[in-house]
Parts: sequence; C-alpha cells; structure tokens
Amino acid sequence: MNFVEKEQDVLKRWKAKFCEDKLSDKEYAGYDPADYFAEDGIMFRGVPTCLPTKHDDGNTTYKWIHAPSGKENEMWENAPLRVLYLTKDQYTYGDRTWDVRSESYRYLDRFATENDLSTVRFHVNLVYSLFGLLKSTPDHMMGYDDFTNAEALKLSEEKVFARINCRKEYGESSCSDDKLSKAINAYKDFLCEQIRDLEADVFICCGSHNDKNIILDNLNEFYGGKFKWIGYATWYNEEDNKLAIDSYHLSYMKGGYKQRYEDIVKTYFDFIKYLKTTKGIDFTKHR
Repeated sequence: MNFVEKEQDVLKRWKAKFCEDKLSDKEYAGYDPADYFAEDGIMFRGVPTCLPTKHDDGNTTYKWIHAPSGKENEMWENAPLRVLYLTKDQYTYGDRTWDVRSESYRYLDRFATENDLSTVRFHVNLVYSLFGLLKSTPDHMMGYDDFTNAEALKLSEEKVFARINCRKEYGESSCSDDKLSKAINAYKDFLCEQIRDLEADVFICCGSHNDKNIILDNLNEFYGGKFKWIGYATWYNEEDNKLAIDSYHLSYMKGGYKQRYEDIVKTYFDFIKYLKTTKGIDFTKHR
C-alpha cells in the first residue's frame, strides 16, 4: 500500500475545501488561505538541513528541516511499531503555517549539530517519549535516565513516525476545546480518513484537559467505539490490536520532563507487559 500517496490525496482535497470555505471569511480578506493550512502526517526522513528565513525587519532566523527522502512509505510500511502523535494545531504566532512533516527537533541555531536537541518543551517531550516508546520491550522499560539528548534526537531524525494536527489551521498560544471541536466537526470526514489510512499501532492523543480528551473521543468514534479503557490513560482496541494513550498536550509541564515521559512511556510499558503476560502477544512487533 502507498501510505504517502493516500495521505497526500486526502490533504489535497482537505486543503481545497478549507480554502473554499475561507474565501468568504473576513479574517482571510487579503490573505491566501492556502498559506495558513498546515499539512502533516508521516514525517520526512531526508538528512536535516538548515533553512534561513529573512524577515521584514532585516533579521534572519534559522531552523532545521527534513526534506522527503523518498523512502518514507517503505519505512512506514515496514515499521515494527507505527507511532502516531495526534496533536491540536500548529503554533505559528498568527503567521503562515509550515509542513509539519519537515520538522526537525534540533536546536534552533545554524551551528547546531546532531547532538543539540531543541529546548522547546513540545519538541523535548515528543523526542523523549518517542525514544522510550521505540526502545521499550515487554521485558524492559527504557528509563528516563537511561539515554542522552543526542541519542534521542538521533532516533527522532532517523526512525519513522507520524504527526497529525486535528486542526489544520494556523494556531496561537493555546487552542480551546471549543475551537478544537469546531475545527474537527467542520472537517471530520477528512480527519477520519487521514488517521485511518495510516493504520498506526499506537496513538498518543495529546488533548487531555479537565478530565476529558476531545482528540481521544474522536479517535474512538473513527474506530466505531472499539477503544475500551483498561487502566490508567490506556485505551485498547482489541479487535484491531491498537493502543491509544490519553496524554496531556506535549507542552504541559506539571511534574517536569520525567513526569511527562513516564505518563506516556510507563503507560505504554505497563500495557505491553500486560499483553504479553496475559495473551502472549508482543505488541512491539506488529510486522
């Protein structure tokens, strides 16, 4: 199956509908809505390069980006564990969006190396948790203190994973449940298609807030209510052998980085250990 082609097809149709809808929106008067729609999905795996951006005030900023390698579909198709982070929207400070798939989590400096992890909380929590998820087995949990920033960054740049924003429009410093729900409901069919087409194994649903998680609720709806709560932050779709983890936003820092790491990775480890012990299934080896 060509996951990348299917993903791009749904994004193309979604973006066209988004642009059509925004043509009559006063907020977009004088602007091209296409510049404010953030594409996402299976992360690009080309070697990171540094991209300079010159601003109107004369200053230049730098960020590291990945280009497509051409191997993303093969990597995703053969990944032993397909991890998909479901997030709210893209924080652009009200400016134009960028393709999420191009993101690198290196430090935002042109002299950064493969050893220099970003200091952005969202990036750090994603990179740490991804390392823990991909390195844990039913017999051993990768501990928070058992790896370096350089090791985690290297894995995030080389291994395949996916990210989908449930709200594709540009975002600001926060995204309320009401704003998120309206966006999801407006384009629910597209979001459902994009998520289901990827056939992920683990969904990190980064929308937990006030004892509810709109992202998780919608994911469960997309799968016909098959995800059932079986323990702390753990929702299992036994029929399709898929796991959803009820997670806070990746920028949320109560308890610090170690707490955020364990909220995701220990939850995952407890689940895969339970599954192997009770059913003889090694969840880490789907293919």
